[in-house]
Amino acid sequence: MGITALWPLLELIATVVSATAPTRGLADEVVGLDMSVLIHAALAAPDDALELVLGNPAPAAALARVRNAVDWLTAHCKGVVCVFDGAPRPEKRAEEAQRKQRREDATRKARDAYRKIKNDPALRQLLREAASITPEFKRECVYTVVELGLRPIMAPFEADGQLAWLYKRGHASLIVTNDGDLLALGCRVLRIEPARPFMFMDGAPRVYDLGLAVARMPATQPVGPDLTWLLGNYGKDAASTVQLLLVWAALLGCDVNHRSDGKGKGLLKGFGPVAACRVLQYLGSHCSGKASEWTAQQVVAALRAAEYRSKAAALAALPSDAVQQIEAVFAAFREQPVLQDVLERDEMGLIGPLCGGSYSDLPRSAWHSVQLPAASTG
Repeated sequence: MGITALWPLLELIATVVSATAPTRGLADEVVGLDMSVLIHAALAAPDDALELVLGNPAPAAALARVRNAVDWLTAHCKGVVCVFDGAPRPEKRAEEAQRKQRREDATRKARDAYRKIKNDPALRQLLREAASITPEFKRECVYTVVELGLRPIMAPFEADGQLAWLYKRGHASLIVTNDGDLLALGCRVLRIEPARPFMFMDGAPRVYDLGLAVARMPATQPVGPDLTWLLGNYGKDAASTVQLLLVWAALLGCDVNHRSDGKGKGLLKGFGPVAACRVLQYLGSHCSGKASEWTAQQVVAALRAAEYRSKAAALAALPSDAVQQIEAVFAAFREQPVLQDVLERDEMGLIGPLCGGSYSDLPRSAWHSVQLPAASTG
């Protein structure tokens, strides 16, 4: 999943680290590697995407990039845990179907463009849109991880929840990904930059650490949107930091709260980062207790009470089930299934919610109606 406008507003908590430096390096880190993000980055190169379009399901050069990246992390870090996506999340089936259709359309257009004019400027864009992870390529990547002496872990559904669980349990101290959901779930993240996904191997990886918000927040409240200032003031503990960012995800958009009109993410059309910051500031200054205690009802009340430029339009478009939609976002993050005993001494393949416990402790969870996949830990 991805959260709207998250990365640009958290630049103040990013630190460039040196892989080989004795301090602020990676030598003491056990990294959890989001293999799907790495694989997508490897397949994004035009030549490899073209091979996919023309029928080669496992381009050798892309596989070499994956191998080099995993090998580099193994050489520079204390440990590496590789996590692959499992089954698609049920609430994203419609979106996944749309993505698949777009990729198929782009593949057909890319083939036509390649036959007509091989250097068509539009071809590169079509190749980017067409690139997808094939079962054959994923299998080769699993084999590669094993050949490098590492254990592949197959998440029940998306890798981000499993990675967050491993971080929570102390099996990883840093997550390598481009998925902002891992930040929202409280993890330290070494970001795979979209424009230069393998830049971290060039000696300048950037680590985002929410724990630095208090030390690095501006002394005075900025005029524009600033998540670091909000986290520094209201995210005083790990649980509060996570809840603040989940409210942000519910308001501005993530992969599980597409609007009912089908034309975007987030609770409200035209509701941007400035308005979201005003609502979060209102919550922080008017709600007693910690941010970890903020409820969906309080978020909706803040939407009505806070002052922001788009307020009239926002309230006019506020859906009648806004509270339920916000609660669904909270649950989508907190209740997603993970392998709870992976890498533990008595590992049995136990699947339960990311928030801990079991689904019997969550009688209202939507996951009761979902057929959970068979546990597979690689």
